[in-house]
Amino acid sequence: HINEVEKLYVDMRSIKHDMANHIQMLKTLVEKNEIKEAEDYLSHMDKQVQEIGLSIKTGNPITDIIISEFDKRFKDDNIDFNSSFFYPDNSKIDAFDISIILNNSLQNAYEAAQGLDNAYVNIRSFIKNNIYIIEVRNNFEKELIRDEDTGLYLSAKDGDNHGFGLRNIRTVAEKYYGDIDVEVIMPVTFICPLLNNFYI
Repeated sequence: HINEVEKLYVDMRSIKHDMANHIQMLKTLVEKNEIKEAEDYLSHMDKQVQEIGLSIKTGNPITDIIISEFDKRFKDDNIDFNSSFFYPDNSKIDAFDISIILNNSLQNAYEAAQGLDNAYVNIRSFIKNNIYIIEVRNNFEKELIRDEDTGLYLSAKDGDNHGFGLRNIRTVAEKYYGDIDVEVIMPVTFICPLLNNFYI
């Protein structure tokens, strides 16, 4: 994700550098009354800008990229996606830790909602009583199995590695004295206190 952010900024600097040339070219085309060519050129420029820009702003470049990547994936698979996620200001929560939570929770939601009629995934974050909460909701039709050891739900999916995503989210939450709460037909919630306050 850091590499993707660096590439994004390089692309933006490159576009800015070339902008003067683009503007001069458009002026020349308009002066020569070559309106169709000017419109085509402008359309091409607009497409380039859209490709390097991120449609979702969360307050952190790492989480911007994660949410934007999933937004594109959901749209490509006709899954309705709504995000009101924000990265908490002035907190000691590491962006890398947040990325673990986002990647795992949104991947789980994507797999669960894939192929459903009226599929949806919603993510939001908010602060309540100085506690930072991330909530993910999605619909699903797959069979769920409750892990007796962890109390977390698993889908009846083949593979020995399945189920690590929620455990990884729990590990991150516990690092900040929080936890994960998984409810069927209700939100998946990550609870993390801000700064040095503890949630008990």
